[in-house]
Amino acid sequence: MRQTRWALVFLAVLGLAALAPAAQGWTFPASLVQDVATVEGAVRSFGALDAKRAWVLSSQALLFTDDGGATWREATPPGARLHDPATVFFLDRDAGWLAEMAPETPGVVVVAATTDGGRTWQRRDHQLFAAHNPAGQAGALTMHWLDRGAGWLVVRQKTSSNFKQGTLFGTQDGGASWQQLSLPGGAPVFFISATTGWSAGGTNGDAWFRTDDGGVTWTTEALPDEGTAGRGQRRHYLPHFTVDGQHGVVVVTTATPAGQRVRWYATHDRGAHWEAVGDGAAALSDKQPLARSDAAAWLMASTGQPLRQPAVAAPFFANPVVATAGIATPAAGEESASLSLSSLALASAEAGWAMDARGARLLYTDDGGRSWRTQLAGSISLQAPATTIERDVAGASAASDDRTARLAGPAFDRCELANEEDLRHWLQAGPYRAVNLYIGGALRACDNALLDAQRLATLTAQGWTFIPTWVGPQAPCTDYRQRFDFDPATAFAQGRGA
Repeated sequence: MRQTRWALVFLAVLGLAALAPAAQGWTFPASLVQDVATVEGAVRSFGALDAKRAWVLSSQALLFTDDGGATWREATPPGARLHDPATVFFLDRDAGWLAEMAPETPGVVVVAATTDGGRTWQRRDHQLFAAHNPAGQAGALTMHWLDRGAGWLVVRQKTSSNFKQGTLFGTQDGGASWQQLSLPGGAPVFFISATTGWSAGGTNGDAWFRTDDGGVTWTTEALPDEGTAGRGQRRHYLPHFTVDGQHGVVVVTTATPAGQRVRWYATHDRGAHWEAVGDGAAALSDKQPLARSDAAAWLMASTGQPLRQPAVAAPFFANPVVATAGIATPAAGEESASLSLSSLALASAEAGWAMDARGARLLYTDDGGRSWRTQLAGSISLQAPATTIERDVAGASAASDDRTARLAGPAFDRCELANEEDLRHWLQAGPYRAVNLYIGGALRACDNALLDAQRLATLTAQGWTFIPTWVGPQAPCTDYRQRFDFDPATAFAQGRGA
């Protein structure tokens, strides 16, 4: 079999099947920002503690504000490297944790804890994986804390979007010690009590799981009227709950040939029963536009209660374009001052924070989203390099020379091929020029029902190039259901037949 040779530089690998890939590395003209604080590095995550207090994690610092972003103070734990992956969680203005992988010690997770808002920290190193265990090669970390004692840590294995695997650990002593639990995939977890919680599992998060024993075991939970969808076409996100734990909402997205469908499901009995929200959000006043387009804002507006835990940045599916205060009129040749919002962390239906789709600006609103102010900017904004294609394929047949090439440039990885309209929009609005295609194999997770010759011809005419990937058996040291044998001869035969 002739081997197709590709060389690719991935600037971003996006596993959120419901989101268009945001142009995370685009340059945003510095002249557009007036009197806005700058954080070292690029802004990576943020959370809202209350109407005025928030934290921001960049690639070089952890910052706090107590006045809606007018001023910021650094709260980085001593010795923290803040290399990817890293995660932050705060219960309130005082108690919080930062977790990151120890870059020099395989399998070690460093957890720093504070009880005074980041002014002092206590650091502990935890050997959670054996040094050569692939599960300890983390692509992402997430935490969830119920109180100052009970918390959960998810270490998602660094894999492509075809695989969603992770390991869950729990603690009952504030992170001094951790015990391994079970996890149905690699998605984050959310708990409303020491026993009851949820997580997404299956292909690309297309199944929703519930635990009633703190993460020891999980069972699937079907939401009403979800309908049918192919593998990898549906995604469940973490729920939001009110402070009393009674009311909650969860967002479910489904990829269809006509585009993405977003549905909200609500509960009013601590998650025992769920029902589709329907058109309830549309009836809310124009004074709270976020409550008509964001599930967490709707929950707070409709119940009059804050969220159970302070909000951490989550996808904003409405993706509105807003004009912001604190941004000057662009000069000739510069970009518009309007920004498209991609993620939110709200303290109430009126007040909270948002990230623009290019990942360059943190914005604040205190009027339900009717107006936004830029309050923080990253000092680093990497411009995406131009895509180059080299058709130097020595050894390939002449008939395939025009189809096989070496590509360098931004590309993204999706388990399920997107529809034509989404891909056309991403081509026009983002730096991406190549998309990975899972074309078959024993371990291909998504059906890729849209993948056919006519579709590829249309996308090629749009300007896309492709990275065909065959997903066969995996390394023998993993726990995938199909693995190569340790014996080279047997493994060779398995590869020929996979």
